Amino acid sequence: MNSQTDDGMGDLWGDEDFSAPLPPPPPVVPAPSPRPSSPPAQTKKLPEDIEAEQAFLATVAPIANSPKGHDATIRLTPEDFMAPRHMIIFEAIVALQRKEIDADVVTLKAEIESTGRLGQVGGFSQIVEVLAGDEVRKPEVLADILREKTNLRSLAAMGSRIAERALGPSSSTEILSEASEAITRLQSGTTSKQIITDMMGLLEKMEDHLPLASANLGKAMSWGDSTLDSIAPIPRGEPTLVVARPGVGKSALAIQIHAATIEQGLGTPLFLSLEMNEEMVGARLGAHLCGINSRDLLTGSYDEHATARVRSRASVLTGKFMFPSQQCPVEEIESLVRHAVDIYGVDCVILDQFSHIHPPKEAKKETFAISNSILSQRLTALAKNLNLGWVTLGQINRDGEDSRRPNMKDLADTDRLCKDAAIIFGLWNKGTDENQEVHGVLMKNRHGGYKGWSKQIDVDYGSCRFIVREQSTDSSFHPPIPKGWA
Repeated sequence: MNSQTDDGMGDLWGDEDFSAPLPPPPPVVPAPSPRPSSPPAQTKKLPEDIEAEQAFLATVAPIANSPKGHDATIRLTPEDFMAPRHMIIFEAIVALQRKEIDADVVTLKAEIESTGRLGQVGGFSQIVEVLAGDEVRKPEVLADILREKTNLRSLAAMGSRIAERALGPSSSTEILSEASEAITRLQSGTTSKQIITDMMGLLEKMEDHLPLASANLGKAMSWGDSTLDSIAPIPRGEPTLVVARPGVGKSALAIQIHAATIEQGLGTPLFLSLEMNEEMVGARLGAHLCGINSRDLLTGSYDEHATARVRSRASVLTGKFMFPSQQCPVEEIESLVRHAVDIYGVDCVILDQFSHIHPPKEAKKETFAISNSILSQRLTALAKNLNLGWVTLGQINRDGEDSRRPNMKDLADTDRLCKDAAIIFGLWNKGTDENQEVHGVLMKNRHGGYKGWSKQIDVDYGSCRFIVREQSTDSSFHPPIPKGWA
C-alpha cells in the first residue's frame, strides 16, 4: 500500500514503498586508531665550537702583543665566543693588548678581576685551564672557524625572525626587504654600519656654507712643502704614489712627509721601511730635524747644538716605525698595519718601497705585472677600508735614461698601482751624480687639476730636505684651471 501523507509531500517522495524491509547496514569499519604522538622535537643547539674557542685563546694569549697575535684578535669580537668565560677572557686579552701588557694567567686574572667578573669566569683555576688548551700554528684559521659559527648563528636568528614576522601582520614585501638588508650586512661584515645612505647632507652643508671635505679639508698628510700641499694634498683612503729611478730622492721626501705630518698635527704616521734598517732611517730622520748630514750622525760627528735642535722637535720622534724584512709577504704587511692602527692609533702610512713586497699566495704563478696588480689591489683596499692616508714609494722601470722626465709608460710594471693611485708624483734628475738637478712632475691628480705641473726641486740628500723652487722649470707652462672653475 502506498503511503500517502496529508502534508502535500506525496508528489515529492513519489511511489517509493517505505514499508519494504531495509537493506542490512554496511559493516562497521573500526575507526583508525590515533597515531602515536611523536616525541617532542628536541631544540637544536646553535652552531658553536667550544674547543676551537679554547684553542684560539690558548694560542693567542702568549703572542698577544705580536703583530700575528693582534691580527688574530682583530678578526673577532666578544660575540664570536659562545662560552661566557671564553668571551670574558678574550675581552681581557684585547684590553691587555691595548695596554701593551703580556697576556699570561697572572695579568689576565688581574685584568678580569679589575672588571669584577672573575667569579663569572670561575676563578683563577679556570683561566689556567683555558690557557692550557691545545695551541695551533695558525690562529687565523681558528678565527675563521669562529666567525663562520657566528654567521651561522646570525642566519638562524634571521630565519626565526622571518618566521615570526611571516605569522604576524607584516607584508611579504616588508619581510623580504628586511631580510635582504640583513643578508647584505652579513655578507659585507658591516652589521652595525649604515650601508645605504642618501646625499641630503650635501645640501645641508652648502646651506650652512660648510666645506664638504672631512677634517683638515681632506688632507691626510703633508709633503712638507706648501706648494705641493696646495696643489696636490695627500688624500685619505686612497694611495699616493711617488715614483723615481734609484738615487733621485724618494726616501728623502718620505722622511720629510713623516716629519711634516706630525708637526702640522695632521695624524700619526707609520713609516714602514722594507729598504732601510732602523739605523739608516734614524740617521736620516735626525739629519732632517737638525739640518746636518746623516753621515755625521752615523759616525758620531755632531755637537750639542744638533742634539738641542732634535730635542726641540722631539714630537716627530713619536711617529711609529716598522722594519720588516725585504720580500715581506703582503699578508704580513696587512697584519702590521692593522696592528699599528688598532694599538697606536696610526692613521697614515708611508711604505718604502713597493718593489720589496712579496706577492700573495694566489699570485705566485702569475706574471710580474699581474702579481704587482694583485699587490696594488690589496694595499688599496687596506687604505680604503681603514681610511688611511697612504704614500707608496715605487721605482720607475730602468731604461738607462735617468735624465728623462718620467711618464706613465715608465710604470708599465705597476700599471694597476697607477690606476689605483689618486696622486702620482714623479721625480727625475736632469743633472749628473756630481751635480744633481732634481725635478718633480705631477703625473696624476684625481681630485684636482695641475696634471703636468712641473718644477725644479731643491734637495739636500744629507739632511733629507725637499723644497719646491718658486720659479717654474718651464716658463711657458701655466698650471691648468680645473674644468668648471672660474
